[in-house]
Amino acid sequence: RGAHLFCMNRKTCKPQAVARLSHFASRNAMDIDGLGDEIVDKMIAAGLIHDVADFYQLTADDIAGLDTGRTYASSNSKKGVKKGDPIPVGLKTAEKIIAELNKSKSQPLGRVLFALGIRHVGKSVGEVIAERFLSIDKLILASEEDIAEVTKRCTKGGAEVVSFLKTGSAYYAPGASIAKMVEAILTDSKEVLSVCAYIDGQYGL
Repeated sequence: RGAHLFCMNRKTCKPQAVARLSHFASRNAMDIDGLGDEIVDKMIAAGLIHDVADFYQLTADDIAGLDTGRTYASSNSKKGVKKGDPIPVGLKTAEKIIAELNKSKSQPLGRVLFALGIRHVGKSVGEVIAERFLSIDKLILASEEDIAEVTKRCTKGGAEVVSFLKTGSAYYAPGASIAKMVEAILTDSKEVLSVCAYIDGQYGL
């Protein structure tokens, strides 16, 4: 049982970024079909996404031209492709991904908390926190102790949630704003504007 080694550079480590953003889209999190590791990697490489909010700024055209990593096995003059040319995602698949992103906005708060990749907050813990605080604005106002008591865990869980809400840029690329993420994910929530105003005003993000 040798030592476990971890890259501590959360902000700019590409493998961590791919894992974090792929986790957000995974089935047990936001359940966004079509956003696996490979396409997320391509999106990062193309500069299309840096944090989870960027998913919701994508257009079908942004996605359609991305390289799938596969190549054409033969030439096709009608399609204007040659053997060995890279196969793009294509508009049809891209439109399906956009539809999945829009559908994901209806996911409950517990799933969003789990999807954001907050340390010590798994799927069940996210659901418990959501059941207790009901909305993101109430959660933001909660103390470490309040959250730790609800989850019946050590104070690490509460500390990580509070730290994440205050300084999400420690998890995401420099300049990332938790307010922007919340606004992008919970577009249909009536509480979004007040939540974002509170975070920006309180923490200067």
